[in-house]
Amino acid sequence: MRSFVRYAAASLVAGAVLAVVVGAISDGTRAVWPMVALAYAAQLVAFG
Repeated sequence: MRSFVRYAAASLVAGAVLAVVVGAISDGTRAVWPMVALAYAAQLVAFG
C-alpha cells in the first residue's frame, strides 16, 4: 500500500510539473506559483 502511495504522489508531482510548463506557456506566470506549491507539497508527502 505504501508503495502505491509513493507512486501516486510521484505521478502527481509529474503531472504538476507538466501543468506548470503548460500553464507558463499559455497563461504567463500567474498560474505557475500555485502549481509549484502543489508539486512541492506532493513531493514532501511522497519522500518526506
